[in-house]
Amino acid sequence: MKGPGWSFVKAFDRARNGREAVLTLRRQCEGTSAIQSRKAAAYAKIVTARYSGHKKAFTFDHYVEMHQNAHNTLAELDEAVPKTKKVTDFLAGITDSRLSNAKDLILGDPDKLQNFEACQQYLKTLVYNKVTQEKHERQISGIHQDQGKFKDDGGKLKNGGGKRKGGGVIDDGKVVARQYTRAKWFKLTPDQRKRIKDLRAAKRSKNQGTRNASSIQTDDANLHQADDALPPPHPSTSPPTTRNGNPAPPTTTRILKSVQRS
Repeated sequence: MKGPGWSFVKAFDRARNGREAVLTLRRQCEGTSAIQSRKAAAYAKIVTARYSGHKKAFTFDHYVEMHQNAHNTLAELDEAVPKTKKVTDFLAGITDSRLSNAKDLILGDPDKLQNFEACQQYLKTLVYNKVTQEKHERQISGIHQDQGKFKDDGGKLKNGGGKRKGGGVIDDGKVVARQYTRAKWFKLTPDQRKRIKDLRAAKRSKNQGTRNASSIQTDDANLHQADDALPPPHPSTSPPTTRNGNPAPPTTTRILKSVQRS
């Protein structure tokens, strides 16, 4: 048998007096010096305990548990701690600025100031309500950000006050004042084409306000005529595609025709 208490028990080993060995060991471990050491350790836990805000590794429950364990140890050692001191020590370790008003309220409320359980229950309710509210606000903010995004023509666009990254203008129908390929231009309806022309005029008037009106109208007219003058894609000239829209693999007939033309 080895350990820090063996030196006190060894004297009774030869006489095989176990009762006296236990009593001696108890007097040593529960004597005045041991009691004072345990009291000092309990008070040190109370003084050094800190709560600076809700964290996953250290919540308000952990902070309350540290104080409660110290109070239990002092009660076992018959150390009388005033009720008001328990509360004031508990409030002194809270450094979270969001609880400053709640601490002032407790200091001005005699019922909570003299009741540690009522004090910690009140603050615990307040802390977890604040944490829940902050999570709810973050979720709402994330939903609003997600709703401000949408996709158009395979690109990511942000609906931020009718503007698109790159200066394009977006209306309620999600048409953009930009250059379109021939195929995409002829897929648009006449109303959409007219809307795009109007948007182009508005965009140019805003971004090039220093230019004279006649120059702007000339540029817009040329741009609209260029779009409208594009002939629609002929279906016979388009290469065959699969059902998914991918280019179809060359067939034997197509290969023979290409060899004959060469």
